[in-house]
Amino acid sequence: MAKGNGGEKEARAETAEQEQQRLGRLVTRMTEAMREASLMAAMLRVANSDTSLRAALHSSPQVPGFNAVYHAILGRLVLALTSLLDKASSNRASVPTAMDILARRDVRRRLTREAALWLNANFPHRAARNARACVRHRRRAESTWNAITSAPDWSDRLDRLRHLRDVRLTHALFDMPGKPGPLYGWLEDIHQQLRPIVVSLRFAVHGDGGAETDDEEEEENFVRESEAFWTALRVGTAAIRAKADQEDGTS
Repeated sequence: MAKGNGGEKEARAETAEQEQQRLGRLVTRMTEAMREASLMAAMLRVANSDTSLRAALHSSPQVPGFNAVYHAILGRLVLALTSLLDKASSNRASVPTAMDILARRDVRRRLTREAALWLNANFPHRAARNARACVRHRRRAESTWNAITSAPDWSDRLDRLRHLRDVRLTHALFDMPGKPGPLYGWLEDIHQQLRPIVVSLRFAVHGDGGAETDDEEEEENFVRESEAFWTALRVGTAAIRAKADQEDGTS
């Protein structure tokens, strides 16, 4: 009987290890998706707030190109967000999948034990600190997820997001039940709600030194990159218009 119990414990330990490894892979993929979403959100946010850009594009031949780029960016944001909210599945890198795995106590224990072995965890006080950081970030991700999914309008928001993906981006559908039109500020809200969850999961699973400020700096870099992109378009559009006006004046 004792041998049988030992075999069962070993099997459970192997399963927990496999689930932890799967969690590590999906959190890496989720981090990539969130970085893409953050860049796309910054691009849209800067474009929407840049009045000089809109003025430069007014009645400009570049408007069709701008609209194409804008909607491509919007599409990538929607696809990144919907991927992060996919229903839990064995091969989907989504927050629901991560939460399903973290519901297992044996996986949570393995994460905490391994956190003590993170880089520079040679000393007892450092190992204990890393273990506490792992638990803190995991609980933060879980509590934030529970808070946003328990909001009264969460189900409607999720339906609208998936409807936007299915009808506008993924498929050419018709005769679909109507949904409220997309409000881009609302998409930004979902992005801002999901980002700290993915960041906390990354710290809990991979450690990354716990340098949370790195993520804030990355967000600032995305804004600077977006401003540089739209500024180049605005300046280039103004130069094209000035050249056209000059040619018209000399003709």
